[in-house]
Amino acid sequence: MRPPITEQLLRQTGNSLADLTEDSQSQFAATSGVAATKDMYLEMRKLIHDLKLPLTLVNGELEAIEDGVRAWTPETTRTLLSEIEQLKSMLTAMMPCEHVAPNESTATEISCLLMTHLHVLSEQTTLSITHSVCPDISINIQPWAFKRILDNLSSNTVKYTYHPGCLHVSLTRQQQKVLLLWQDSAPAPTAEELYLLGKQGYRAELTDHEMTQGSGTGLANVTALVSQANGEISFQHNGFGGLTVAIKFPLTSLYGG
Repeated sequence: MRPPITEQLLRQTGNSLADLTEDSQSQFAATSGVAATKDMYLEMRKLIHDLKLPLTLVNGELEAIEDGVRAWTPETTRTLLSEIEQLKSMLTAMMPCEHVAPNESTATEISCLLMTHLHVLSEQTTLSITHSVCPDISINIQPWAFKRILDNLSSNTVKYTYHPGCLHVSLTRQQQKVLLLWQDSAPAPTAEELYLLGKQGYRAELTDHEMTQGSGTGLANVTALVSQANGEISFQHNGFGGLTVAIKFPLTSLYGG
């Protein structure tokens, strides 16, 4: 039996976490039951698998609130409702369309997505943001997944950076790779913490610089999404006294090259 707080929260969205996975499984069953190809079968299994991490993260946040580990505030309510709504959007976006082959890659132009995100971030936070973004870069990733990566990187920076904070972001081509560098200002994690960043279930300890936004679990989500896009991620100290997240994706051409 689901605890009352979780049940009350999830009822506000119109869907429970179980409903989300049941919806995806029911659509998969309907597809496989109507002479679906083997490729469609495998693709649907992959899509259902891709939902497991964000569902686990949201459920973990809810359990932490119920256990008293995290405070129950209007801000945490809005954050969790937003997370669940985004999961619903992900599920919708991941369902196969008639005009898209089940194993077809999605080439997404990420330069404009990144610039739009940084513009909104600069308006909504106190961060001083600089950037160097090479235009017309595309990679094989769903738009929602790349936006999710940016959302979680931003959440981590806002959560763990001294006020008002600085951020430098660059996006460049390096031979057949795309390099995204996300570099924020102090404080920096310790050398021991660098090894743990991106691992599911790890949360850095906050001191008096803790802010009200961000969940502190976003880097695990980023790591999983990067891996799903056949990318690589690493964490380093930087000259700003903070953390650099370096992400490499395989380069893709919008024109088929």
